[in-house]
Amino acid sequence: MPTPPDTNREGDASARGMRILGVGVDVVEVGRLARLLEHDGRRHRILATILHPREEGEVGRVRGRTDAAALALRLAAKEACLKALRRGIGQGPALTEVLVTGAAGGPRMHLTGRAAEQGRSLGVRRVHAAWTATRTLAAAFVVLEG
Repeated sequence: MPTPPDTNREGDASARGMRILGVGVDVVEVGRLARLLEHDGRRHRILATILHPREEGEVGRVRGRTDAAALALRLAAKEACLKALRRGIGQGPALTEVLVTGAAGGPRMHLTGRAAEQGRSLGVRRVHAAWTATRTLAAAFVVLEG
């Protein structure tokens, strides 16, 4: 039987000794997040729960308000990353310990604090992420490579 394409070729991840250590996916409803952000008393707490301090200035604003679609993308990416780290919300690293940078060229993810500790314990060498959104949904996919 012939070898399937893209298997055991020089240069692929398995030939370089790399392996997939975790995979996570998440979907966020943009409208639900937008409704939560409408309440002034909740907005600050929600943003403080989701955003790493370095991200606070990067989330877009529309008419003076936080852009729910941009925040939904970051939230989906962070939750997908925690799932890939084998930790759910409240089971280890906080959302704020996953730093998401870059928007137009796609997300770049950096693990900090307990997320970085968990990544080291799993042997994570790289975090790959992709995201997409419609008017109503934001989704992200994360792969941890070791």
